[in-house]
Amino acid sequence: MLAQAASRLIVAGVSLLVGVLFLDSGKGKPFEHDGKAPEPLRQQFEGTFPGGDAAWVIIGILELAIFLLLVLRPPPSSRASRLHAGARGRG
Repeated sequence: MLAQAASRLIVAGVSLLVGVLFLDSGKGKPFEHDGKAPEPLRQQFEGTFPGGDAAWVIIGILELAIFLLLVLRPPPSSRASRLHAGARGRG
């Protein structure tokens, strides 16, 4: 029971830390910077498909999607935790 609580706490902590990074980065690209890529990136991808600014916004949307997956993901089931614990105990 203590191992299960510790496991859930670790998963929650990692999800929180990674989620905050993806949220901050994801909302900055399309919303706070108006979808404008930094000038060096814009110059590097000039003339390519879909272009620097569009790629910048797409990356921001993907980062927000990863954040949502982290937040909306169901917690690990107790059955899975018991399976992992049982496998460790026999090895």
